[in-house]
Amino acid sequence: MKAAPAISPTLPAAIDDLSIGGITGYSARIQFTAPAATAEGAGHVSAYQIRYAAAPITTTRDWLTATVFENRYTPRLAGLSESLRFIGLAPGTQYHVAIRPVDAAGNVGEMAGAAFT
Repeated sequence: MKAAPAISPTLPAAIDDLSIGGITGYSARIQFTAPAATAEGAGHVSAYQIRYAAAPITTTRDWLTATVFENRYTPRLAGLSESLRFIGLAPGTQYHVAIRPVDAAGNVGEMAGAAFT
């Protein structure tokens, strides 16, 4: 039986360098530096929640109505480069992407967003 993760008193550090690259007609790459599990810079996150929409994702309501990008990606250690591939996109369509880091205790960090066509 696994022990429940300890409850963290802080949220994961924010992703502050989100960018989109490798854009083709049907795919794109989300790129950023893996954040720490705490704002103080300790540890690394355990997952990413990612959503996308045709309109900007800037509020909680936007986040909740955006499409979930299912992923089983295992985050890299804090400070290392991350690159996640989006596939199945429609050519010439504008997409807005938002990502939130999640720590082992299930705490969800602030949203970072970017747009691309």
